[in-house]
Formats: sequence, C-alpha cells, structure tokens
Amino acid sequence: NRINALEAQQSISIRGASESQAAISLRVTNGNALLLSRDTVSTGAWLFELSAGDVATLPDGSLTLAATATDTAGNTRLVKRTITKDTAIATPMINAVTGDDVLSPQERTAPVIVSGLTEPKASVLLTIGGWSRRITATAEGTWTTELSTSILRALPTGPSQFVAQATDASGNVSASTTRNVAIAAAT
Repeated sequence: NRINALEAQQSISIRGASESQAAISLRVTNGNALLLSRDTVSTGAWLFELSAGDVATLPDGSLTLAATATDTAGNTRLVKRTITKDTAIATPMINAVTGDDVLSPQERTAPVIVSGLTEPKASVLLTIGGWSRRITATAEGTWTTELSTSILRALPTGPSQFVAQATDASGNVSASTTRNVAIAAAT
C-alpha cells in the first residue's frame, strides 16, 4: 500500500473482479481533489494500468483509490483503498562523536555512543571502516548505538569516516552522510 521513489518511476497495475459487463470507474483522489480517472468494462476481471507518467503526476501523501462497478441492472458497488506515495527521505545526520569528533586513547577504553537524526522509524546503516550496524530510529527520528571497546580498539589511528545511510518504511534509501572522526594515537 506504498509507492516509493523507485516504484514511482514505473507503471502500476490496479486489478479487481466484478460481474461480467459491469462498467468500472477508477478514481484517484487526495482529499477532495480528483487526480486521475479511468473507465473500462469488466469481463469478470478488470485491470487499469497507470503509466509511469501517470504515477509521477500523483503527489506524495495519502491517496484514495476508489473503484465503482455498475452492473447492467444499474446496481453499484464501491471499493476504496488508501495508499501512500512516499518518494523522499532526508539524508540522516550524525551527531559529534565524543563531543569533539576525536577519540582519544582514554575514550577508547570504554564504550562510546554514536547518535543522530533521521526520518522517524527509519533504519540507519552505520558503517565505520569494515564494521557496520543497522539501527532503528525512534518515532521522533533519533537513533543511537553503542560502540564497544573491541570495535574502538580495532580502529586504526588517524582519520576515520563514520558513514550513515537511512532507509524509510517505504523503502526509499537516502544519500549517505559522513562524519570525519580523528582516532588519536597514544602519547
């Protein structure tokens, strides 16, 4: 019941079944605004193919698909389904690590919290060198993970990149964001 950015570039099939010879009317709305309409006659099953161009013109947000079947006797039946078109996701943010983006030898002897912001309930993939972890953001969009001392000790001294990429509930994947963190050598 969701159309993500990738799907919004493709055609979409809407199928149903009704009495043979019934007139089928499909209406796509958001609120009271009619966005798209199609009509056909059923052979028992019906199909509306929305082109990629049709799908692209639909705005992001909640959309109602309403199919009305009118049989040859004039009886009508209405079926509605609400879908969501969600084609955007913001690039996640990584907060400063240890306050100053420098991991000192002392700070690497205890777990370190890495946190940030993203779309609410999105899945964030945090990658540091060859290590990665998936974190689910809260309903407010905050995400937090703890790096163990074994992970911290494995980081080579010098510059390191902490990279975050988010995937939302619709399957949209964000651009990556990078935070440069210095891994300080023991003195």
